[in-house]
Amino acid sequence: MGTHLGRPFHYPVAGERAKGPICPYPGGKAFRIQEGLSVSRQPAEKQKRPWPWLFNHMVDSRPGQDVDWRPGRRPGSSDRGRPMQGELAGKVAVVHGGSGAIGGAVARAFAREGARVFLAARGRERLDATVAAIGAAGGDAEAEADCLDALDSDAVAAHADRVAERAGRIDLVFNAVGFVHVQGVPFAELSLADFELPVHRYIRSQYAIAQAAARHMGDGGAIVSLVTPVSRMTGPGYLGHCVACAGVEALSRHLAGELGARGIRSVCLRSHVIPQTLEHGSHAREVFQPQADAAGVSLDEMMRAAAESTPLKRLPTLDDIAAAAVYAASPRAAAMTGAILNLTGGALVD
Repeated sequence: MGTHLGRPFHYPVAGERAKGPICPYPGGKAFRIQEGLSVSRQPAEKQKRPWPWLFNHMVDSRPGQDVDWRPGRRPGSSDRGRPMQGELAGKVAVVHGGSGAIGGAVARAFAREGARVFLAARGRERLDATVAAIGAAGGDAEAEADCLDALDSDAVAAHADRVAERAGRIDLVFNAVGFVHVQGVPFAELSLADFELPVHRYIRSQYAIAQAAARHMGDGGAIVSLVTPVSRMTGPGYLGHCVACAGVEALSRHLAGELGARGIRSVCLRSHVIPQTLEHGSHAREVFQPQADAAGVSLDEMMRAAAESTPLKRLPTLDDIAAAAVYAASPRAAAMTGAILNLTGGALVD
């Protein structure tokens, strides 16, 4: 026995089952690290939770019940009736930009981890291909019949409403909708319209998607956004995109503070250019090919030089982004919110 804040408690020993309050924390929850032990709580009418933020990610159970103690697991809730496999088992995930290389990779990763994935994008053919690939791998994915423009806030909200109606809620949202616009002119010659274009498109789409999803989220929800490292760099031609990325990072931090009281997390991934996204006809190739041409090198040579400039001598891959997105959305990151995860090979170190 011991005391903590004037309250008696006893230290659990290996093999002991939970009996009443055995934890010194307010709220009466016990959290045992040893495998195979139990988790207990006081009767609800006796609980006082002066530190609710500390326990939002912990499991609930009846006294003496053996449970999966991993953070965020709530036995008998959203996982009921679904196979308990994967880090996102039983979760409802929405991926915007699902027809692109990044969105498709993240959607497939979410599905592999057990999530029910809803995709939205403007490109119908590639969207269907992603859904088919997930289905062929045994995953659970759906796509709306109508393609979705992320700049249409009403359409984004209606899409979130339809997903919530069909699945009951939204647990996770990943936004791969991006817009890189390199003006290619110095600040003194940059028109207001060209400056506003990336700011308007990038921040507006991120705002609309996060807001629509958050309306249908509860405790354990996660909003994961994606930006480039341009927000931390300077150089002619990137001003609008720099401000847009900085705005998305600020939005993510604000959501972490405001939505945290509801148990909703917000995490931003900051990724360097991904060579796999530079296939012919892609938006990324349209951005970087002129830069390579101006330097008198091939796009492959430009990417190799970019990789060599990083401490790790490499650029991120689609698998890197997908793994980071799964982690940020999973119960393993239950204590993480407001964070910006750098996937830049060390080019940026916060």
